[in-house]
Amino acid sequence: ISPMGVDLQINGGLGLSFTELTMEELPNLFRLLDLLWIHGVEAICPTFVSCELKALRLGLEVLREARKANTASRCKLLGAHLEGPFLSKSRHGAHEFESLCAPSLFALNEMINGFENEIALVTLAPELPGSFEVIRHLKMLGIVVSLGHSSADELVSEEAFKNGVSML
Repeated sequence: ISPMGVDLQINGGLGLSFTELTMEELPNLFRLLDLLWIHGVEAICPTFVSCELKALRLGLEVLREARKANTASRCKLLGAHLEGPFLSKSRHGAHEFESLCAPSLFALNEMINGFENEIALVTLAPELPGSFEVIRHLKMLGIVVSLGHSSADELVSEEAFKNGVSML
């Protein structure tokens, strides 16, 4: 149990969006982490909404660098939370419709290859064809899978939990 807060879904702050991270943004990221610490947040899973592959991979690279600069009095960067792109098109919410895609091991590997240790959580819609294979692979990698932005009914949800989803 943490004496401070842990945020599993934070998209940015202080004008900084995790889906738009560049190496030049590292000082702003550190300012955000310092401010979060001051306000009682011990750790975060920086959340990437569905975005272009290049932006995601660059953001994960920036987070990898930022994690090297952890200090005892700064909010910790846990692994990233990838919220999408394997989401229901009818439940996409604020996610750009064009950035959504069907779940597949090929698409997943394009996204996370080389960054598997930088990711803690993936949110997806389990009713999409190909999702169970992706869920099982993520679980094998030690990445938590969350059901979200989904139209799954009770039976599909139950099967998703049997295949490795452990969070809503």
